This record gives sequence, structure tokens and C-alpha cells, in this order.
Amino acid sequence: TYFKQVVKILDKEKTQIVFNSEWLSKMNFADVLNLAGKYTLARLMERDDFALRYRDNVSIGIHELFYPLMQGYDSVAIKADVEIGGTDQTFNVLVGRELQKDYGQRSQVVITFPLLAGLDGVNKMSKSLDNYIGIDEDPAKTFERCMRVPDTLLGQYFKLTTDLKTADYAEILAKDIHEAHFLYARTIIEMYHGKDAVKDAETRYRTVASGKVPTNVKIVEVKEKELNAVSMLVMAGFANSTSEARKLVQNKGVKLNGVVVDDGLALIKITENTIISKGKSNFAQFIVK
Repeated sequence: TYFKQVVKILDKEKTQIVFNSEWLSKMNFADVLNLAGKYTLARLMERDDFALRYRDNVSIGIHELFYPLMQGYDSVAIKADVEIGGTDQTFNVLVGRELQKDYGQRSQVVITFPLLAGLDGVNKMSKSLDNYIGIDEDPAKTFERCMRVPDTLLGQYFKLTTDLKTADYAEILAKDIHEAHFLYARTIIEMYHGKDAVKDAETRYRTVASGKVPTNVKIVEVKEKELNAVSMLVMAGFANSTSEARKLVQNKGVKLNGVVVDDGLALIKITENTIISKGKSNFAQFIVK
């Protein structure tokens, strides 16, 4: 999936994915000791999180000290010319530069970018926190997530994730933040899904935002004539487990035919018009076989 996503940005014919197990798994203990001897503890302790934890008397495992060395050795193994990363990786990519010198290579150029806060406006964008915008997801889902970017961060999102010039969005950003969100969403959909996908994604978003059910929703065929909302969420793929489904119901994030579900275990009669939804972009219509 990494390759599928990255070639939306890079030239597919010139892109190669490698796994560092190709070289790290072949290292014996002597190789590891040799690598460890290339760097001093004092230098490793210059890394911000190590320094802060040491200051606050928070334990640091020896294995953690190997992470910068392992990442740095990746640059040696592939003879990297350039390494790109977030500002949180500055120390590690600089270790790569130093290790390349030790192994007789020309030191890589380091390019770092500011970290992008996720849709929660607080934490770094992360799939595990579900505060991300996916570039390889359904265009309608991506559009909806783009519209959830915090107003205060929209300018940064334009700057860091689009090719638009400041003049292309600055005025609308200042005058109409709602329309600025639409401009951002259209731009992202066009970048990763093409112009043809923009209209349908926007139409679906506007339909859902107005409280209506969009067309072409997921169809789930079942044998049961009655089900509870928790089971339906799992069957529709909107939850990975019953406990996750219960939590969605508790957080008032689930609707049945447009009405918020309060009791996730109450039996629901399945008819042709039974539609369950999670959030603003996930809909499934249940039909008895």
C-alpha cells in the first residue's frame, strides 16, 4: 500500500520500495557492535526526547538508543543522496549524515518539513489517532475529511499539502473560511483522484451535510430479519469489533435512518430502507436476502 500511495506523488517508473530488513537482518552481533562504536552516548543524549527524559529521571532503554543508529544506517545501506523527513526526525537524519562519513560515503543532504497537526488540531497527523486525511481512500471520504480541517490550520494545510501559490487561496481564506474549505477539498481530490472525481465527491458531501442520504451507498445483504446496531456496524465494516461499535453508539456517532441510535443492542427490523450511518461519510443499506 505504501507503493500505491507514494506513486500518486512520485514517478512510478523511477520509484523503488526497499525494506531495511534486507540489511539489518543480515547483521551479526559483531556488526551491531561496530555500528554502535560509530557514535557516542554523549551525542545520542543530545536528542531532545532523550535529554528531557534523562533530566526528568524517566528510564531510557538501551534498545531505544539503537533507533537513531538503525535509521542512520539505512542511509548507508542505500547510499542515500537526500533524506526527507519531518522536523521530529532531524536528529535521526543527521545521524545518517555522520554514519555515511564513517563508512566512506558522501553525506546525504537533509530536507525537513514542519509537522502537520491532524484534524483534531492538536496531535501530529496519524492514522492510529484517526485524525488524518488519506490520499488513497474513497474521494467522498477524503473530501469530508478535508472539510474538517480546523479553521486555524487551513492556511498551513494549503501551504504544506497543495501546490497552490499563496495568492491562489489567501483572499478567500481571509474572507470566507467555509468556501476556503471547499477550495482545499477540491484541490486535494483533483491532486489524488483527478478532476472527474471532484464533482461527485462534493455533491455527496453537500447531500450529507444537508441531512440527506447520498446515492450509491454500500449494500449489506443479511439473512437476519432483525439486528442490533452494534452488529450492523461490524457487518458494514464501520467497526472492527463489537466493543468499538458500542463506543461509537455511546459517543452518539451512529444514526439509523437519520435518527441517533441510543441503544446499540436494541433489535431493529430490517427493511429495504434500513440505512445505518457512522459519522458524516459512512452509510450502509441493509437488505434481507
